Amino acid sequence: MLACGLATHYVPSAKLSLLEEALTCRVASSTSSICDLASTVSAIIDEYSLKKPALSEKSAYYKKGIIDKCFSKPTVEEILSALEEELTKANTRAGDHKEWEGRVQGIGECLVREYRITCHILQGEISKDCREGCRATLWDKDKKPKWKPSKLELDGDDRDWKELKLPTISKLPVFANSKL
Repeated sequence: MLACGLATHYVPSAKLSLLEEALTCRVASSTSSICDLASTVSAIIDEYSLKKPALSEKSAYYKKGIIDKCFSKPTVEEILSALEEELTKANTRAGDHKEWEGRVQGIGECLVREYRITCHILQGEISKDCREGCRATLWDKDKKPKWKPSKLELDGDDRDWKELKLPTISKLPVFANSKL
């Protein structure tokens, strides 16, 4: 969340009760103005937060460069090709995680993708593939969906995607802009 810019601080679970107690005690007893109070709250949170949490070696954070490179390609085919290329490279390098796949995107990229997919499915204006997949699998159970287009390479990229607007990171104190 920190790496994606969706969080401003990271407080380990073991310190949360201490943070809550410090906020409750110091803020409740404060007679400062709102601006000073915001600075006080921010300073208290800084006291208990870690600047860089311990990340697993398998964390997507360490693959962010590769993820950005692969998913910046203009077409689905080029993205898939770039992912396959990266997987091949990972499998030939000693010590690399051999099960790396494109599913380890950053949270911001995932939210944008999920938003697009949800809008696309719910509107059904561009494709009826979700309904067709449900028909073939759940209702008729013939397991013979009739996709339109029938192959990925026949799909054009003339869609009018709705974009998810993520909040920008601000330099304001945590309390003042409500980003916790």
